[in-house]
Amino acid sequence: MTSISESMLNLGGFLLAHATWIIADLGPNENYVPEALCLKDGELVLNVFEAETQVEAVSNGKAFMETEAVNFDACAFARDGLVRKSGSAIDVLTIDLADESGSRVLTMIQPYDKSDRMHLLGDEVFLFSNGAVIEEAKSASLRPLVHEGAQSHSSALESWKRLNTSRQPSPDLF
Repeated sequence: MTSISESMLNLGGFLLAHATWIIADLGPNENYVPEALCLKDGELVLNVFEAETQVEAVSNGKAFMETEAVNFDACAFARDGLVRKSGSAIDVLTIDLADESGSRVLTMIQPYDKSDRMHLLGDEVFLFSNGAVIEEAKSASLRPLVHEGAQSHSSALESWKRLNTSRQPSPDLF
Protein backbone atom coordinates (compact mmCIF):
# COMPACT_ATOMS: atom_id res chain seq x y z
CA MET A 1 0.00 0.00 0.00
CA THR A 2 1.17 3.51 -0.79
CA SER A 3 2.20 5.42 2.31
CA ILE A 4 -0.69 7.24 3.93
CA SER A 5 0.62 10.09 6.03
CA GLU A 6 -0.85 11.32 9.28
CA SER A 7 -1.12 14.84 7.86
CA MET A 8 -3.04 13.55 4.83
CA LEU A 9 -5.55 11.74 7.06
CA ASN A 10 -5.87 14.79 9.34
CA LEU A 11 -6.53 16.94 6.27
CA GLY A 12 -9.21 14.51 5.11
CA GLY A 13 -10.79 14.58 8.56
CA PHE A 14 -10.78 18.38 8.65
CA LEU A 15 -12.57 18.43 5.29
CA LEU A 16 -14.97 15.71 6.46
CA ALA A 17 -16.01 17.88 9.42
CA HIS A 18 -16.24 20.95 7.20
CA ALA A 19 -18.36 19.26 4.54
CA THR A 20 -20.73 17.52 6.96
CA TRP A 21 -21.19 20.83 8.80
CA ILE A 22 -22.25 22.46 5.52
CA ILE A 23 -24.44 19.54 4.39
CA ALA A 24 -26.25 19.49 7.74
CA ASP A 25 -27.36 23.09 7.15
CA LEU A 26 -28.46 22.68 3.52
CA GLY A 27 -32.10 22.80 2.56
CA PRO A 28 -33.82 19.90 0.78
CA ASN A 29 -33.17 21.27 -2.73
CA GLU A 30 -29.63 22.52 -2.11
CA ASN A 31 -26.41 20.74 -3.10
CA TYR A 32 -23.05 20.70 -1.38
CA VAL A 33 -20.58 22.53 -3.60
CA PRO A 34 -17.50 20.31 -4.13
CA GLU A 35 -14.35 21.57 -2.40
CA ALA A 36 -10.67 20.74 -2.38
CA LEU A 37 -8.69 21.52 0.75
CA CYS A 38 -4.95 21.52 0.19
CA LEU A 39 -1.97 21.85 2.50
CA LYS A 40 1.17 23.78 1.53
CA ASP A 41 3.93 24.51 4.04
CA GLY A 42 1.49 24.23 6.94
CA GLU A 43 -1.11 26.55 5.38
CA LEU A 44 -4.58 25.43 4.28
CA VAL A 45 -5.92 26.49 0.88
CA LEU A 46 -9.62 25.95 0.12
CA ASN A 47 -10.78 25.66 -3.50
CA VAL A 48 -14.53 25.74 -4.18
CA PHE A 49 -15.93 24.41 -7.46
CA GLU A 50 -19.19 26.21 -8.14
CA ALA A 51 -20.74 25.52 -11.55
CA GLU A 52 -24.06 25.48 -13.41
CA THR A 53 -24.54 21.78 -12.60
CA GLN A 54 -23.33 19.41 -9.91
CA VAL A 55 -21.79 17.17 -12.59
CA GLU A 56 -19.76 20.09 -13.93
CA ALA A 57 -18.68 21.13 -10.42
CA VAL A 58 -17.45 17.62 -9.61
CA SER A 59 -15.69 17.41 -12.99
CA ASN A 60 -13.93 20.72 -12.30
CA GLY A 61 -12.82 19.49 -8.90
CA LYS A 62 -11.47 16.24 -10.31
CA ALA A 63 -9.59 18.18 -13.02
CA PHE A 64 -8.09 20.39 -10.31
CA MET A 65 -6.91 17.34 -8.41
CA GLU A 66 -5.35 15.83 -11.54
CA THR A 67 -3.44 18.99 -12.48
CA GLU A 68 -2.94 21.05 -9.31
CA ALA A 69 -2.63 18.62 -6.38
CA VAL A 70 1.02 18.12 -7.29
CA ASN A 71 1.65 21.74 -6.19
CA PHE A 72 0.71 20.95 -2.57
CA ASP A 73 1.96 18.74 0.26
CA ALA A 74 -1.44 17.02 0.33
CA CYS A 75 -4.96 17.62 -1.00
CA ALA A 76 -8.41 16.36 -0.11
CA PHE A 77 -11.34 16.65 -2.54
CA ALA A 78 -14.90 16.31 -1.18
CA ARG A 79 -18.11 15.86 -3.10
CA ASP A 80 -21.61 14.69 -2.34
CA GLY A 81 -23.11 11.76 -4.16
CA LEU A 82 -25.09 8.55 -4.11
CA VAL A 83 -24.23 4.88 -3.93
CA ARG A 84 -26.91 2.66 -5.41
CA LYS A 85 -27.31 -0.68 -3.67
CA SER A 86 -30.13 -3.21 -3.96
CA GLY A 87 -32.42 -0.75 -5.69
CA SER A 88 -32.02 2.05 -3.18
CA ALA A 89 -29.85 5.15 -3.11
CA ILE A 90 -27.60 5.96 -0.15
CA ASP A 91 -26.26 9.50 0.31
CA VAL A 92 -22.49 9.58 0.68
CA LEU A 93 -19.78 12.15 1.12
CA THR A 94 -16.74 11.05 -0.85
CA ILE A 95 -13.28 12.46 -0.13
CA ASP A 96 -10.24 11.65 -2.27
CA LEU A 97 -6.83 12.12 -0.62
CA ALA A 98 -3.76 12.91 -2.70
CA ASP A 99 -0.14 13.07 -1.62
CA GLU A 100 2.63 15.47 -2.63
CA SER A 101 3.04 13.70 -5.98
CA GLY A 102 -0.56 14.64 -6.80
CA SER A 103 -1.52 10.96 -6.89
CA ARG A 104 -4.77 9.84 -5.29
CA VAL A 105 -3.70 7.58 -2.45
CA LEU A 106 -7.07 6.66 -1.04
CA THR A 107 -10.74 7.52 -1.03
CA MET A 108 -12.84 7.89 2.08
CA ILE A 109 -16.61 7.38 1.90
CA GLN A 110 -18.97 8.48 4.66
CA PRO A 111 -22.61 7.44 4.21
CA TYR A 112 -25.23 9.67 5.80
CA ASP A 113 -28.95 10.18 6.12
CA LYS A 114 -30.61 13.56 6.03
CA SER A 115 -34.24 12.53 5.88
CA ASP A 116 -34.88 14.54 9.04
CA ARG A 117 -31.82 15.67 11.00
CA MET A 118 -28.50 14.65 9.52
CA HIS A 119 -26.95 11.43 10.83
CA LEU A 120 -23.74 9.71 9.82
CA LEU A 121 -24.32 6.07 8.92
CA GLY A 122 -21.61 3.81 10.25
CA ASP A 123 -17.89 4.43 10.07
CA GLU A 124 -15.89 5.85 7.22
CA VAL A 125 -15.07 3.29 4.52
CA PHE A 126 -11.64 3.53 2.88
CA LEU A 127 -10.76 2.47 -0.65
CA PHE A 128 -7.37 2.04 -2.29
CA SER A 129 -6.75 4.17 -5.38
CA ASN A 130 -7.75 1.17 -7.51
CA GLY A 131 -11.19 1.07 -5.83
CA ALA A 132 -10.57 -1.99 -3.64
CA VAL A 133 -11.98 -1.70 -0.11
CA ILE A 134 -9.31 -1.49 2.59
CA GLU A 135 -9.75 -4.27 5.15
CA GLU A 136 -11.45 -3.33 8.41
CA ALA A 137 -8.37 -3.82 10.63
CA LYS A 138 -6.41 -1.26 8.58
CA SER A 139 -9.43 1.06 8.31
CA ALA A 140 -9.84 1.01 12.09
CA SER A 141 -6.24 2.24 12.44
CA LEU A 142 -6.88 5.14 10.00
CA ARG A 143 -10.08 6.47 11.59
CA PRO A 144 -8.50 8.00 14.74
CA LEU A 145 -6.27 10.18 12.54
CA VAL A 146 -9.25 11.24 10.43
CA HIS A 147 -11.24 12.05 13.59
CA GLU A 148 -8.28 13.99 15.02
CA GLY A 149 -8.34 16.18 11.91
CA ALA A 150 -12.12 16.59 12.16
CA GLN A 151 -11.81 17.73 15.77
CA SER A 152 -9.28 20.39 14.76
CA HIS A 153 -11.95 22.27 12.76
CA SER A 154 -13.00 24.72 15.46
CA SER A 155 -15.97 26.18 13.55
CA ALA A 156 -17.42 22.75 12.75
CA LEU A 157 -16.50 21.11 16.06
CA GLU A 158 -19.93 21.27 17.70
CA SER A 159 -21.62 19.82 14.60
CA TRP A 160 -18.90 17.18 14.19
CA LYS A 161 -19.17 16.03 17.81
CA ARG A 162 -22.95 15.60 17.47
CA LEU A 163 -22.65 13.75 14.16
CA ASN A 164 -19.77 11.55 15.27
CA THR A 165 -21.37 10.49 18.56
CA SER A 166 -24.84 9.85 17.09
CA ARG A 167 -23.87 7.56 14.22
CA GLN A 168 -26.62 5.25 13.03
CA PRO A 169 -26.17 1.71 11.67
CA SER A 170 -24.44 1.58 8.32
CA PRO A 171 -25.93 0.25 5.13
CA ASP A 172 -23.91 -2.27 3.17
CA LEU A 173 -22.17 -0.17 0.52
CA PHE A 174 -20.12 -2.82 -1.28
